[in-house]
Amino acid sequence: MPNWIIPTLIGIAASAFLTWLSMRFRSKSQMAYQLHDLTIIGQPSVTNIGDIKILFNNVAVPRVVVTHLAVWNTGNTVVKGEEIVESNPLTIRFGDGATILDAQRVSATQEVNDFRIRVCEHDQSRAFLEFDYLNGRDGAKFQIIHTGSKGKAKLTGSIRGIAKGVEYWGDLLEWSEQKSRFSSLRHMALFVAAVVVLSLMKDVIARHYPATVKYGEWLAAAAIALVLLIFLGAFLFGVAYSLHTRSRATPKSLSR
Repeated sequence: MPNWIIPTLIGIAASAFLTWLSMRFRSKSQMAYQLHDLTIIGQPSVTNIGDIKILFNNVAVPRVVVTHLAVWNTGNTVVKGEEIVESNPLTIRFGDGATILDAQRVSATQEVNDFRIRVCEHDQSRAFLEFDYLNGRDGAKFQIIHTGSKGKAKLTGSIRGIAKGVEYWGDLLEWSEQKSRFSSLRHMALFVAAVVVLSLMKDVIARHYPATVKYGEWLAAAAIALVLLIFLGAFLFGVAYSLHTRSRATPKSLSR
């Protein structure tokens, strides 16, 4: 194996690591939310057997949809509730004609954040989100029962210092589903472990099978180069993935 390969690989890995560190720990103010809708029951569009009514707490409704909403601070600076713009508060909206039947917080990363939801008195198709403060990765998960259609919910509002507002990061996945994204790394770990075990046993194998000695050094060098390439590839992929998604994994306490 050429002498320049290992120093080159180490140099590339070090450069990538320093780039990741600079991006990971730079000051960043950011918030995000994720949604997941579940239709409990919906009014059939056509029926030839008469009128069918859906009642929720003895009130007729066209459908009952449960929306799980997770909101959290994805940056590394403190977001204070007093920074929410009064004229454009954080508001979850379900569209015209929808009615929020019930809204409550189901979990929070820290109780002291006082993250809460309040249905608007004058327009029950929307509710306001309020909190005292949020450190990095602090947030809350809410359950909202409403009569709106699936996929119509949207969180709007302005926070001073966060130009993009609260960004939408897609469907709220269960923690087990998030972990499955990285299940392929297990196979890589098993392969690397097998290579390491074989490297440790090469002397024992050589004593019992002397003919393998002449191939041992070449195989060991090839294995080392392969392992380094795999680790470097995985590391560079991890850096690129982290920078691209900005660590879009929902906090565990909000995705169960």
